[in-house]
Amino acid sequence: MEKYKEAIRSVSEGHELSRGHADSRSKEHLLNTILEHSKKKHFLDEFGTNNQLVESLISPLRDESMYLGVTTIQTLRILRNSCAKRDKNQQKCLKFNAHEEVVKSLNHALNIDTPEATHELDAPSRRIKTMNLKLRREFILYSVQFLCNFTTSNLVTSKKLWKIAFPTLMEELLKTVDDNVFAASAALMHNCIGCDPALMVDVIHSWDRTVSHGRKGKKGSTKRKASEEGDDEKAQWIVTICRLALGAGNILSLFDATLSRSKGVSEATILLQATESAVFQIVNQDGRGTAAWSSVVHESAIEGLVDIITRFVGDRAISLTALRALSLLFESGLSVANPQSIISSLRGNTLPSLLYLLRTSSDGSLVGAILRLTAALGKMNLAEALDIKIDRDTGKKLLEILAGEDRQLAQWSAKTIEEIVRRNAGARNICIELTATQNIEHNTLEEVGLEILVEKTSRQLQF
Repeated sequence: MEKYKEAIRSVSEGHELSRGHADSRSKEHLLNTILEHSKKKHFLDEFGTNNQLVESLISPLRDESMYLGVTTIQTLRILRNSCAKRDKNQQKCLKFNAHEEVVKSLNHALNIDTPEATHELDAPSRRIKTMNLKLRREFILYSVQFLCNFTTSNLVTSKKLWKIAFPTLMEELLKTVDDNVFAASAALMHNCIGCDPALMVDVIHSWDRTVSHGRKGKKGSTKRKASEEGDDEKAQWIVTICRLALGAGNILSLFDATLSRSKGVSEATILLQATESAVFQIVNQDGRGTAAWSSVVHESAIEGLVDIITRFVGDRAISLTALRALSLLFESGLSVANPQSIISSLRGNTLPSLLYLLRTSSDGSLVGAILRLTAALGKMNLAEALDIKIDRDTGKKLLEILAGEDRQLAQWSAKTIEEIVRRNAGARNICIELTATQNIEHNTLEEVGLEILVEKTSRQLQF
């Protein structure tokens, strides 16, 4: 403990970390001593009250001759640890503009043009470009991790950082081939958006401008949706954020904030299209960062998609995209901790509204998406949500689809009918009667796995 106290005293005086005062081994020894204590309460409390210590730790970032040296990397690790879930220490770093110094040095490390740059590759950038690749990688990783902790659950620091780092720096970081840097960069962007969901509109606009610019001049080209840009790294900015939002459960808040900040629904639709792509990545264990974070979908994200479908059941683009994403999640066999809340959401208004659309809509894509969802509910053991009254018109439409030429739709319709007749006596009687009156042959029912209906129809005809 005495060595730690001495290190704090020496570093707090400031001159120990300055250029040329102490040899590099002496600096490393001091910082290593502090680093060993940097996650402990006594240091975290010290950091929050000792202005001289904070100023001294930030000083290597202000000295261009020390960019990417071991001293700077060690101070970044200490600053990173000091901000972890510590609002007071985040504010202290903000006071001394630590985030600005880190962003400036990252711009140099990534050779990003900034308003301050006077020529193509300035002196700090040349030093960084020729330095040890291992040190460069560590410098970038610890810088991003510091910014990530600096913005966690803090609206003020998130907005300050967003103003100077988005879009150029954040987008450049997400192009990295290093999975750890990518994961930290994605978490950083998500932290900022989590504090202020309206920032999602900036991400959508940035993605939209970039994709449109990439197609500029191509005759006859049309804008593709985000979910069709899966292999295009430009689209991954928004898809990655949606993937993290699914895990955090804040898809609905992002959607609502996007909707409120936009003049129409186009941005909100793009958000849902990217969400669909994110669900596809999660289900298939695909996409960047798979090894860096677990593929988890929070149940509140599922409830959010259900809520969106219910509220926008009359908007084809929104409801269709949300339906596809929700169906894909259910089809994947996703484990749900509290299925009753999802069942309640579905049975309240969502399924009745969808079943009304099912029997009245002539939109084949929409009908298919509804059937895909109801079929997936059975696979997820959430068929209790289908325990609702089915009128003759709905039953007739389901059986028409069953006997139609589209065999995929027929399979989804059959799964829906199976769950309904198994759980609802009134619906079962309607389906039995309609099967007989519409002259649907038994081999058609057997082909789609509806032997249960064949048995009951035969039994009824015997009387």
